[in-house]
Amino acid sequence: MLLSLCANIEPENVLVGSDGRPRVADFGLARSGEGGVSGSHAPLGQEDLLAHGSSPSSPGQLLRSPLTQDGTIMGTPLYMSPEQHQGIRTDGRSDQFSFCAALYEALYKTQPFVGETLGELRLSVMAGRVKPPPSGSAIPRPIHSAILRGLSTDPAQRFESMKELLAAISFNSSADPAAVPLSRRVFSLFLSIVSIALVSMFLGPAMRNQNTVEMALISSSILFVGMLTISFLMRKTLLKNSFHRGVVVLILMLCSQEVLISIIAPFSNMNVHQIILNEMISLAVLAVPLGYFFFPAAWFGVPVVLFGLVWSVLRPQDSGVTTMLVHLWCALSFILMWNRSAESWKNDRRLPVK
Repeated sequence: MLLSLCANIEPENVLVGSDGRPRVADFGLARSGEGGVSGSHAPLGQEDLLAHGSSPSSPGQLLRSPLTQDGTIMGTPLYMSPEQHQGIRTDGRSDQFSFCAALYEALYKTQPFVGETLGELRLSVMAGRVKPPPSGSAIPRPIHSAILRGLSTDPAQRFESMKELLAAISFNSSADPAAVPLSRRVFSLFLSIVSIALVSMFLGPAMRNQNTVEMALISSSILFVGMLTISFLMRKTLLKNSFHRGVVVLILMLCSQEVLISIIAPFSNMNVHQIILNEMISLAVLAVPLGYFFFPAAWFGVPVVLFGLVWSVLRPQDSGVTTMLVHLWCALSFILMWNRSAESWKNDRRLPVK
């Protein structure tokens, strides 16, 4: 047994309490039907508009007033589904249509279908001619697509249930890769500056094959302290976003691993070449979760790092220069992927501006 709201879900019946929770009112029009199907009625005509005593000289008010037929309230025309306009059986998917029509109006401040009279409105609804969104709308694309599906003329093309519809229109802004763009750019710029500065400081000794364990410890410590400091300063902006927080945590994990490798090197009799190889392995391992959870393009970094690792094994005299160039390439590529991910997400979730 399913409760079907034949009179539509409409803005006037949605009340928001002092606690901010919305509540649907006016259930006096609800009816129950076996198998989730309510009764059917004859197709609606212009005479049905007069059954409740309204004047056709006020079409705007008319389309917002309850429509009756044979003493039964059928619904409000602006929010009625195609099957209600046709007078055929309705079910929960008809309520879904009404909900999406009301949501469209709430988001875009205009009705989804054109029509000054019942006839015009009915033709628009039956043809599925949904108005395009207003120019410059910032409504996320997935939400708009979900509303359009809920406004499908064929009930079978709508969502199976309201639960699925609500899941489709949910949007978690705390996981938005396009959020806090200024903080992301500042963090990226700082990472670029530190990476380039470290290469400039130690490239000369590396090219002369004068690397030392102390140099490895100093460079990794500078990078770790710098990243930790900028992360702390942006804890209230960048790190409030779960997507960006995950990316930053992976960077800090890599930096801390390289510091740890340099610290334990003297105690385990590791030479500079072995430190470099372990750092390259850590870098390759980082690319796996980075590509899986955040940037698919990061997978391309794995073969690059592995090539650098193999080259360092075959030519130990070049390992210092190799690891610096690979680290710099990874840092700059990572920044580019981060920026492109944010921009593509923003473009994908927003409707095009006309």
